[in-house]
Amino acid sequence: MSGVRIVLAQINTHVGNLRGNAHRILAGIEEAERLEPDLIAFPELTVSGYSPEDLLERARFVHDCEEAVAEIARRVGETAVVIGFPHRTPAGLFNSAAILQHGKIQGVYHKMLLPNYGVFDEKRYFTPGDRGLVLTMNDLRIGFHVCEDSWWAEEKPTTCSAAAHVDAVLNISASPYTRAKFEDRRHILREVAKRTKSPIAYVNLVGGQDDILFDGGSVVVSSEGEITQCAKRFEEDFMALEFTRREGRGDPPADRNLCDWDELRLDVRGGGDRKRAPITVRPLPEIEPLEEEVYKALVLGTRDYLHKNGFAKAVIGLSGGIDSALVAAIATDALGSENVTGVTMPSEFTSTGTRTDAEKLAENLGIRFEEIPIGPVVDAFETALAVPFEGTERGIAEENIQARARGTLLMSLSNKFGWIVLNTGNKSESAVGYCTLYGDMCGGLAVIADVPKTLVYKVCRWRNEEAGRELIPVSTIERPPTAELRHDQKDSDSLPPYDFLDAVLAGFIEKQMSAEELIEEFGEKETVYRILKMVRSAEYKRRQAAPSIKITPRAFGRGRRIPITNGYSAENRFV
Repeated sequence: MSGVRIVLAQINTHVGNLRGNAHRILAGIEEAERLEPDLIAFPELTVSGYSPEDLLERARFVHDCEEAVAEIARRVGETAVVIGFPHRTPAGLFNSAAILQHGKIQGVYHKMLLPNYGVFDEKRYFTPGDRGLVLTMNDLRIGFHVCEDSWWAEEKPTTCSAAAHVDAVLNISASPYTRAKFEDRRHILREVAKRTKSPIAYVNLVGGQDDILFDGGSVVVSSEGEITQCAKRFEEDFMALEFTRREGRGDPPADRNLCDWDELRLDVRGGGDRKRAPITVRPLPEIEPLEEEVYKALVLGTRDYLHKNGFAKAVIGLSGGIDSALVAAIATDALGSENVTGVTMPSEFTSTGTRTDAEKLAENLGIRFEEIPIGPVVDAFETALAVPFEGTERGIAEENIQARARGTLLMSLSNKFGWIVLNTGNKSESAVGYCTLYGDMCGGLAVIADVPKTLVYKVCRWRNEEAGRELIPVSTIERPPTAELRHDQKDSDSLPPYDFLDAVLAGFIEKQMSAEELIEEFGEKETVYRILKMVRSAEYKRRQAAPSIKITPRAFGRGRRIPITNGYSAENRFV
């Protein structure tokens, strides 16, 4: 029976690094050739990286991307290669897939469905394609999709593939990670498979890009909608598969009123009859616990953010609390213990327990540990402010001097030694503004700013279990959280219990629930109103925060755009 062997090349690209991406593609082709494929498929916008954003508005950038594709094509031989790139024609700029073989670009497919929600802005840059593409190799008909083309099974790309009577669909994708996203993709691809009556090969990007993370997890879906193979997640991988002609396929109709498509025919090495080693079918991996999935995502996102931006080392303020402990563990796994420095900055309010836990954590992780007391710095600030503050009561302004002193010290170390400061604030604190602007909010990357406090605890416990030892001190996990800006301070003095707070925040931010819906579900009307007021009031702080790593469906940043100057609330509206 006629068949085609495809290798899904799940690689990590670097936005704008065209030379580096081209070298990675060529190295990937060489690596994939060991699996004796007829066709090698790389992810969406492989050449430019995803997403180039306003780089796409620079004519020279698009030209350079196209030149890179032409150079890659010149080095491609008998094995066909599919790569993603931005492509300008007289009709506009397209998000495209190029099919390369025998030293040339043999065909180009333009993405039809352009996402414009959440973190996506493709309609800002691209023109939607209006024609399908069917590639025939060894009598096997392969329909082309680019990412979103498969997200809506009732739309034109899938309708076109079905009408063209394809034997298989190839989707090159850059689908960002969020918690449990793998199952969402599985459901979406199942519907496309059922509508086209054909299997799907789906190759996804892997790696971090600013606040977005791509988790890989490329899959093969059968015509019945079941996943039959799955690539690794959170790392590069090359996975081989074989498709054969669908029994009873029939010829496509001559009437193409519903959707038209281009036909491309390429040969295969040895006429399709060459002998080669059988492929290894990948067993489906066990579903990872959420805590493990999130941890791996944060490690990859941290590593890529630093390395792609030219940082080798990081510095972290170690408070002895659970948030900084988790960030230190992530940084150590991402960068290596020799590249992480933890700094404790005690004040008169720092307890012996938190000071001891900070040092114990550093010892457990094997990272460098420094102590810089902030007393003299705080005293200098208070002396400078003595006259303007005269006659006022001590309060939050004086407490925040401590946080700003610590932030200044960390940024000074960064400035002196070229280390990046990793911010340690979690999503719960960021949501309600329980953080100090230009103090504990400073940093180049907010590693856990999309991780709710309750999940921080779960991930820390998982990391200890995974390590088989007390990597993060148990006393850190069990101690009631505190900012230690005054004597006997606890987070619970200012905030509702984190279980309740995180549930309300998830409803309000991720599910877009109204105040009335939240009150109906959780009760405690006054507490709900107070939480929502804190969220609104902290918008200006979050706009100035370091970028974070997105792990939830709606993270602060580009995926959630709420105006700072905003008079809308549950108490101020027409009803």
